[in-house]
Amino acid sequence: MTDNPRSDGKTYVVVVNDELEYSLWPASSPLPNGWRDTGHRGTKAQCLSHIDELSPAEAEAVTSPLVDPVTPTERVTCTLVAEILGVDRVGLNDNFFAQGGTSLLAIRLLERLRASDLEVSPKDLFEVRDLGELAGRLRPLQKLHEAPPNRIPSDAERITPEMLSLVALDQQQIDDIAAIVQGGARNIQDVYPLTPLQEGFVFEHLTTDVDPYVTSLVFHCDSEPDLVRFIAALQQFVARHDILRTAIVWDVRPRPVQVVLRDAPLAVERRERIMTDDDLLAIGRAQARGFDLLRAPLVRATAAPNAEGGWSLLLVIHHVVDDDMMLRNLADELAAVAHGRSLPTPVQFRTFVSYLSTRDVGASEAFWRQQLDGFVEPTNPVRARGQRLSSHERILSRELTARVRATSRACAVVPAALMHLAYAIVLARRTGANDVVFGTVLSGRSAPVVGLESAAGMFLSTQPIRARLERGTVREALARMHVLLAELPAHVHVSLPQIQSWSSIRPPAPLFSALLNTRHATNDGTDRLFHGDFGVRDGRAGEVTHYPFTVSINDVADGYQLGVQTLADDGEDVLRRLEDVIASLAADVDQPVSSVLPRTLAEESRAHWRAKLAGAPHAIELPTDRVRVAEPRHERVTFRIEEHAPSQAILLSAFVALLHRYTRQEDLVVASSGLPLRVAVRGEESFDALVDHVGAQLVEARAHQVVSLDELGIQPQVAFATPEPTKFDISLTIADDGTATLHYAADVFDERTAARMARHYQALLGAVLAAPERPIAEQPLISADERREGYRGAASRRSSRRWWRAIPTRSPSCVRTRRR
Repeated sequence: MTDNPRSDGKTYVVVVNDELEYSLWPASSPLPNGWRDTGHRGTKAQCLSHIDELSPAEAEAVTSPLVDPVTPTERVTCTLVAEILGVDRVGLNDNFFAQGGTSLLAIRLLERLRASDLEVSPKDLFEVRDLGELAGRLRPLQKLHEAPPNRIPSDAERITPEMLSLVALDQQQIDDIAAIVQGGARNIQDVYPLTPLQEGFVFEHLTTDVDPYVTSLVFHCDSEPDLVRFIAALQQFVARHDILRTAIVWDVRPRPVQVVLRDAPLAVERRERIMTDDDLLAIGRAQARGFDLLRAPLVRATAAPNAEGGWSLLLVIHHVVDDDMMLRNLADELAAVAHGRSLPTPVQFRTFVSYLSTRDVGASEAFWRQQLDGFVEPTNPVRARGQRLSSHERILSRELTARVRATSRACAVVPAALMHLAYAIVLARRTGANDVVFGTVLSGRSAPVVGLESAAGMFLSTQPIRARLERGTVREALARMHVLLAELPAHVHVSLPQIQSWSSIRPPAPLFSALLNTRHATNDGTDRLFHGDFGVRDGRAGEVTHYPFTVSINDVADGYQLGVQTLADDGEDVLRRLEDVIASLAADVDQPVSSVLPRTLAEESRAHWRAKLAGAPHAIELPTDRVRVAEPRHERVTFRIEEHAPSQAILLSAFVALLHRYTRQEDLVVASSGLPLRVAVRGEESFDALVDHVGAQLVEARAHQVVSLDELGIQPQVAFATPEPTKFDISLTIADDGTATLHYAADVFDERTAARMARHYQALLGAVLAAPERPIAEQPLISADERREGYRGAASRRSSRRWWRAIPTRSPSCVRTRRR
């Protein structure tokens, strides 16, 4: 059989049956009964090297002809897809993603279709089964979005409200803006709002000392003339793209605006001392502190000689004007000029801002309410936190990278769907939940605006992804994730605070604290911008994020690059676990998604405690009339237990019984020996029954003591026998010699309340040991000595139940501490 390695654009797998007969099968089709995948994937030519012959049925399946396009629309569709995928030809029976399409290539296809006067929604592109169905959904290009014209004259001495077409400002606000931007009114080209993500960046900028959205990049130039040419190219790039001449003004109106300047030259600071990449990145970190958003361009440049005899250039770029595509587009423009190609007029960022303002918020509200319905607890993968972010990286092998791409093609999904599913599983295993929400970074460049692919600007959006992992196979989960990723671009105009307002998660709790950023290679299949072209090479980069758990996955030719930035202390383990999940998903898409990556002991413990504590009260309503202060101090009351060496279960049960008598709560969470115990207690049950219940809870807790309270993110209010008593509002410890110590937060409880609690514990312990079969509600809380002394005589005339309801004084404010 003759074979052209790319004659039909398909990927195949080598299969084997129990008789050790080998054959070939299309990777996009279900395996024939009785046959198994050997793991060999590729073109027919690559796969045929592993087998001797094909059965007639398999040969017919392998060599089935492509369905050729007939109509003009079908021909355009197949031609554009083949060009974008870099193959000779495709047929109407091919699926774009099964042939290697990615989300980035999908954006390029949408752009090329618009240039051919055809359009289709990103959702349709992701949903269709093959190119024939895609051609059927194409429609003639409607008028693309156009922003209203900018009405500011180039020679305006003063800008008035009617000159602004995208934002409503009064004259005083405009004059205030002109007074603070460089060059004043004569230098203002345009004024318009920020996008939702830009607003988030500005908020973080204003609320943190070190701006988390500043990226530092180092480039090496072979000589000083190369440096001069590179800086000149940067200056020209800034002059061409309006977003790079933008300043952010936030203090003259309720919502910030961006002001495009006519002239904003890039200032370059030159250092004479030889500097390493580390030296320059340290300068970048210093510039991230107090980065001035009013001074355009929002790019800072520092040049210094390097040890190789050339020059290095540090660029510090604020993400409010760049989505990691700016320098990629710069490299493309330099290459175009070098080859004599003319540069098209770039799309102004104002067009994208205007497009977002026309989107229907009502439709997005319905979508997000449906997506987040029933999600009640944030996914928090970082419990015990370090002092600062740590970064870790690894790269998947070429073999595993090839398997990921082949599996994505076989399931007709974007590789990003597999990566999002893998990340969701890692989060689920860390948190013990099968229903997780995390953030994903999406590109808005699929918007119906021609030229966005080559435009500079911040076109990204961060949106929540919800993954339910308790049902279905991996293949089904991948299909659901693929569809969800197709739906999200229609909602890039909605801000995260707005989305959170449509959920059950209320601030200050975040909707999510984990982020996934999947990125694509440059045009040459790597993550490098310059390889010595024009005398410029990439150096090192540095960036941070304000999320405590961020994973980046860079899709490059040599293998997926994985990176994690986290406040947790197990970053390397995160990447190992992520790699294991990716390998498991790629190995078997028909396995139940719940079986991928068996839990470790720690993850099993977290899952146990999550289920155990679901719905438990966040606080014990102890009597107090004090207001908690920022820096509490703890004091203690010491007393003695006279009984002879009761067991821990008995001592703890008496403490739980006392808490119940104080509060009447029947569902209590108490920390004991570093673990949370959830105890059900009722006044009508006997102390013997309570001891049996508490003993069972202790045995169960010890079986799941792999993790700590800090790792669980739980902070009960009350503790028993803990080595860290000052972490709790009330903590009781009893030594072997009978010495008991009650630690209490002095800002919450006064000394009289604590001393009274100690006396009551002594009395109750003696009573329950004397009559353990008596109901807890009927056990006396006052010792015989106190009765003889007339202690609170009113108590002797009341039932114990009524007396203890009267303990709190004047409308107590109960201490409430969030457990998670």
